[in-house]
Amino acid sequence: MLELIDHSGDKNPILAQNCKGLTMQNISISNSTSDKEGILIENCNEVLIDGVSFLGNVENLSSAITYSISNDQVFENLRIKNVSAKRISKSGIIMEKKNNASLKNYLISDNLTLVSDLIQGENGRVINNF
Repeated sequence: MLELIDHSGDKNPILAQNCKGLTMQNISISNSTSDKEGILIENCNEVLIDGVSFLGNVENLSSAITYSISNDQVFENLRIKNVSAKRISKSGIIMEKKNNASLKNYLISDNLTLVSDLIQGENGRVINNF
């Protein structure tokens, strides 16, 4: 388990860019004063995020998790599940795209936070999020 406690500064607690086959499991982020995304994933293929908790003072984070794609290509196989981010006051999970990027074959489920799917990709499912 990865625990990030008392994160401060103007950077994301966790940032991943331009990767393939990324797995993030069993993460706890507590007491962050950052106003950035808690976890920012940019231009990554085949991503699994499972079991992330946001605890304590995390209200300033702009989102719990943001998955952002901007390269003009098709990204695939994103799964985000078991995220608990009720303390985030702005947005829970945000999925966004820029340019001609697209995403297919993804499942965002069983999270205790709201999900904003701005990608609306092929074979995408956003279910059972509260």
